[in-house]
Amino acid sequence: MSDSPVRKEKGSILAEALIALLLLGLIALPLYGVMTVAERLERRSERFAQMLALAQQVLEVKRALIKGDPTQVDSRLPAGITIPEGFRCVLTVGDATDPPGLRLKEVAVTIWDQAMLPPEARSDGAEPPLSSPATPVAAGAKCVLVTLVAPPDRER
Repeated sequence: MSDSPVRKEKGSILAEALIALLLLGLIALPLYGVMTVAERLERRSERFAQMLALAQQVLEVKRALIKGDPTQVDSRLPAGITIPEGFRCVLTVGDATDPPGLRLKEVAVTIWDQAMLPPEARSDGAEPPLSSPATPVAAGAKCVLVTLVAPPDRER
């Protein structure tokens, strides 16, 4: 009676279940890493889209101000524009070099994402550029938009 099929299979179901759990864990572990990286990339792309929208907003408002009033040709942020926490914005307005003979202004907006910086290295938004803006560690992610604006003639 000791050779019955019931006794031979008694421990094999438990072993099969443990092997199945082990295989499932070996498959799921790399997927967890992929999901973590995907989530991080999604957050970065959301922050970059936010930086791009903010830079575009600042650029459009400044362009409209310059076209409406030639005295607005300065590097100050337009009134009513607020820079969200975690970002830094620098606006520069200067004379365009090309094409020669045209009186154009070059308006550049640079937005830095400071979310990855330590809290003591962050700023409140609208300040002069960082000491080393070309250094990714110092500046965080960066978005730059530039356009040419033709201010109205002063004689009109």
